[in-house]
Amino acid sequence: MHTREEQMKAFGRLLDVLDQLREKCPWDKKQTNESLRPNTIEETYELCDALARNDSHDTMKELGDVMMHLCFYARIASEQGDYDIYDVLRQQADKLIFRHPHIYHPSQVGKDEPKPLAPSDLPPTGEAIANTQLVIDRYRLAHPASYATLKEFSHELRKWATEAESALWTALRGKNLGQKFRRQHIIGDFIVDFVCLEKQLVIEVDGGYHYTDKQKEADALRTQILNDLGFREIRFSNEEILHNTDSVIEQIRTELAKEASPVGGRLEGADLVLQNWEQIKLKEKDGNKTVLSGVPAALPSLIKAYRIQDKARNVGFDWQKKEDVWDKVREELTELEAELKREDKEKSTDELGDFLFSVINAARLYKLNPDNALERTNTKFIHRFNYIEQHSIRAGRPLTEMTLEEMDALWNEAKQEEKDAEKLTNN
Repeated sequence: MHTREEQMKAFGRLLDVLDQLREKCPWDKKQTNESLRPNTIEETYELCDALARNDSHDTMKELGDVMMHLCFYARIASEQGDYDIYDVLRQQADKLIFRHPHIYHPSQVGKDEPKPLAPSDLPPTGEAIANTQLVIDRYRLAHPASYATLKEFSHELRKWATEAESALWTALRGKNLGQKFRRQHIIGDFIVDFVCLEKQLVIEVDGGYHYTDKQKEADALRTQILNDLGFREIRFSNEEILHNTDSVIEQIRTELAKEASPVGGRLEGADLVLQNWEQIKLKEKDGNKTVLSGVPAALPSLIKAYRIQDKARNVGFDWQKKEDVWDKVREELTELEAELKREDKEKSTDELGDFLFSVINAARLYKLNPDNALERTNTKFIHRFNYIEQHSIRAGRPLTEMTLEEMDALWNEAKQEEKDAEKLTNN
């Protein structure tokens, strides 16, 4: 097992990575408490599943996912000036100490108000782990101040070009393909092998070490950041360049023929990250074996449907135009109505499931989370129904004695109260 110092260092590293991703990753940047909530539910179910299977390795992995979410919420709160991870941990420790006086303050056991003093046998609270740069293998997410170092390194890389890199540079240099290419060029915090800035096309030449699981993960993160900066990226192995040169050149010509775009002609920002995320997980040594195997069987059906669709989307199985989904929704509703008229409960149940699945799909395509949406409606219903019930209590009339018209009138009063409160908030 690891020492307390090693454990604290690992926790500090997690916070550093999360800070980096919150600042640089398009998916992490856009997350809110509401958007994270369904994912947190999923991660919790995955942890519970691993615990039920008594799988210590999977439990370790899922604990990490849940811990990341806890730190993420604290990070969001710190951005809003509410609290940070220090406050979360301090309060929890204080609460545990307060509730265990028989351990920390035996002399106060039995007293009415034991004081929540810090135990003498715990180390004093120290400064947070100092911020360090995130290093993933040979890729460093550096500060712009490190440009001079990167420039020097790029010159060294040119001197030590591999045989494949030299062969490809011979084909690319001097506008041989109609566009100017640069080699070992700095983009952001990275040095790319070759780049056509006019077409925003990066070409990478991969040696054997790029095919290790760890390096694949590093390369995927690098690709995400380059895409976010507006660059497309294509990769070739040394062997491809040396033995299939004509095919490689033809692929590069095809990419050059495409129009450059702010996101490299691919999925934008956060969507691209999610797509790469699924591909990375499939490559992990102990990761998901199939695209949908990562969806916990015990998830609530509504969240499960959304996650199934989202994972399928991330590997390209999706509607080309989001508007097309409405034809499917209408088709499923028609089929449901037909079975209901036939009073076939089994088939009606199947069609109801298909209809709900299509509505959830529509919500996803329009970037609405159906679980959050339904929870809002649940909250509104509870508030309005409670309004009716409180009125009946004040009037001394049971709900069962009220007419539907009377309840409807009170329901509308509750709605109007909500609108008035919203106006006051907005003003």
